[in-house]
Amino acid sequence: MTQLQTLEPSNVLGAREVFDAKSGTLTKDDRHARMLTSLVFASSTIPGAIEYLGRSHQSLLASVTVVRTPLASDVSLLINVLIVMFAFYVAVSRGFNIGRNAADLVLILAIFAWSLLGLWREGDVTTRSILDYLTVGLVVIALWCLRPSRELYVHVGRLISILVIYSLIFALADPAGAYYTSLSGAIGESTKSFIGHNQLASVFGHSNTLGIVIALGIPFIFLLERRAVRIVVLALATWVLVWSASRTGAFAAGFAFVLVCILKRVPRRLTGPLVWVSSLVVLAVVFVLPLRTTDPNAFTRRGAIWIGSLAQAHHDVLFGQGPNWYSDIAQFDNNLGNQASSGHNWFVSTLALGGLVGLVLGAILIFRLLALASGQLRGPGASVTVWWYSISVIALSTLEYVWVTSPRADLFFSVTFLMILLLRVEGLENLLSAEDQEIRSLGRP
Repeated sequence: MTQLQTLEPSNVLGAREVFDAKSGTLTKDDRHARMLTSLVFASSTIPGAIEYLGRSHQSLLASVTVVRTPLASDVSLLINVLIVMFAFYVAVSRGFNIGRNAADLVLILAIFAWSLLGLWREGDVTTRSILDYLTVGLVVIALWCLRPSRELYVHVGRLISILVIYSLIFALADPAGAYYTSLSGAIGESTKSFIGHNQLASVFGHSNTLGIVIALGIPFIFLLERRAVRIVVLALATWVLVWSASRTGAFAAGFAFVLVCILKRVPRRLTGPLVWVSSLVVLAVVFVLPLRTTDPNAFTRRGAIWIGSLAQAHHDVLFGQGPNWYSDIAQFDNNLGNQASSGHNWFVSTLALGGLVGLVLGAILIFRLLALASGQLRGPGASVTVWWYSISVIALSTLEYVWVTSPRADLFFSVTFLMILLLRVEGLENLLSAEDQEIRSLGRP
């Protein structure tokens, strides 16, 4: 019985060469992809690290706009400019040659274009929002001008490891800055914590965000080269996840890990069907759960948010209410509650904000990733990394809305960027695998 190998780095890197044959170093494309990935990671983490070194986290209502300190804001803008400059350099140095997988590129750009159109319809287009969408557009185009390999996944694991270690050091050295506070601004009053009476938030604005980032980073931590390092970092990541008190993050991480362990033990011929069946079942829950919920107090008042959001979605079911709808209505009395910063469910939020058009575009992206994940289970270098990450995102989407469009957002790296990165890398691997099969079928050496 042939089984799928899942947890060794040697099983993750595909057959394609990722090192220069003469120097033994990474290829130029992989070096540039690694730099771009590091800059995007920095954009989602460093401003927050600076922010909370100087002051405590604040538990804010949805109606309150988060204002960063001047230094954190300046650093955020600087990193944004660096991303734009480097992405532009990458694209120009390669003549804006996007090469292959143009359909995937069009899909990603269409999703962001639809979001920008929603802002325009709301009259909320600002200079900063234009810079945000320009940044994302250049990042996407730069990735498509590159030919990054699966080696990049190991680098993602290293970046998440740095976040894990920093979060623990921050918590032990400066608890007042690392912990999420109550609405009164106090620490040590959490009623949902698993460790003590505090929720670790680290560099992010909310402890749930830290839990989500760690849950999505675990598949990449398993790709670290040394077994001892993997074990230690995984243990620390589990500690951080539990300390964040993110129930959704803990559920998604545990659920995905159990599925991966099951997948590892079934015959190879059954992995494809198992991946699709389990993914579709979880995705169905994302749709059915809010539709079947009638109690406003269900799931810590997510019921009220779902009921109110779906009722509002009917007013413009095709185009949606626009990306800023939740923050806009938070300024007034509404039946969603004072902490409804999103729809707390992918289906609800996407339908309310982007309408059926946004829902269809998002569904195409999800199914495309699942198709690539299924393909990653076959052939040399077979691994469940992409599916592990994808099923974690889907599981999180039952009770959270994690997709963001701003490169300054806490979740941009762990959700939006990584989904785009996986789409690019696995799309290339798919094409190369098809070419190899064609060459073998023609009997060429």
